[in-house]
Amino acid sequence: TCCGAIILPAAALFIIPCYSGADDFPRPKLVVPETVFDFGTVVQGTKVKHDFIVRNQGKADLSIQRVVASCGCTATTASQGTVPPNGEATISAEFDTAGFSGDKVKTVRMYTNDFDQPSMLFTLKGSIQPDVDIKPRSLVFEDVVRGASSQPEKEVTIEARAGSDISIADVKSYSSALIVREVKNEGRRRTVAVSINPQAPVGELRV
Repeated sequence: TCCGAIILPAAALFIIPCYSGADDFPRPKLVVPETVFDFGTVVQGTKVKHDFIVRNQGKADLSIQRVVASCGCTATTASQGTVPPNGEATISAEFDTAGFSGDKVKTVRMYTNDFDQPSMLFTLKGSIQPDVDIKPRSLVFEDVVRGASSQPEKEVTIEARAGSDISIADVKSYSSALIVREVKNEGRRRTVAVSINPQAPVGELRV
């Protein structure tokens, strides 16, 4: 059922339609069965790929207007720009894990002409195993007395991933404020002790 309002400002005639219900005109309806893909644990450098299904359960064409990735490391494509009623399309997402390590979450946002759901967020998540793992990744020494005969040491473990082509030739610091002493050499795994150089300048030190 349709009703109308008539407005007559300054001899101009405008007719504004209104609708009594949501079914008065055909429109698309976006349905996505899966929005999150957990790729588990992969080796650094792996290209993670996944296709998200997009369905149209409405009575008009669903238009996929654009698909935007959260960063340049994620590529996205839509199998088609228009999805007819009762049809479906795929949003393909590919995440290049080169240069990443640890737990990561990457997202892709799709924009459509569905009035109720104008956008939809897709997520890729998982853990990336690096070629070289360093534990801990940062050290905090708190207050250190300059010139003291002995300084506190903290151990760091560097390990090359089994199966990779990487080998650890040496471990050293490029900062004169740090002293690195090897504690253990187990081939693919090295343990070193790190301390502050007694001659390091006074003040806050960040290296």
